[in-house]
Amino acid sequence: MKILEAVLKEVESGIRKISEIVPLVFFLILVSNTFLKADIYISSNTIWTKQDNPHEIKDDTIVEEGVTLIIEAGAHVVFCGSYELAVDGILIATGTVDTPVLFTSSENLPER
Repeated sequence: MKILEAVLKEVESGIRKISEIVPLVFFLILVSNTFLKADIYISSNTIWTKQDNPHEIKDDTIVEEGVTLIIEAGAHVVFCGSYELAVDGILIATGTVDTPVLFTSSENLPER
């Protein structure tokens, strides 16, 4: 929770050197103007951790405006069908080279 608080404080004050507060290799802020009608709404600041793997997307999901979703290094996000993760707030993925954040599908891909 300390990471989330530190990142939110920096976001509010205008990010200058985010790498000084969190060792990030991958820092991502997405703003979406989609008009997706979702079944799942993330309406409060949330952290997805490696310990809670896998994080399954089983319905269209929206991170609401003003809300931050942090996906920690080592977390595995699995899309279980043709669903979307739309972000109207902030998405921060803190993967590293050694411990990436994985986004995968539950469906088997055809062989090449």
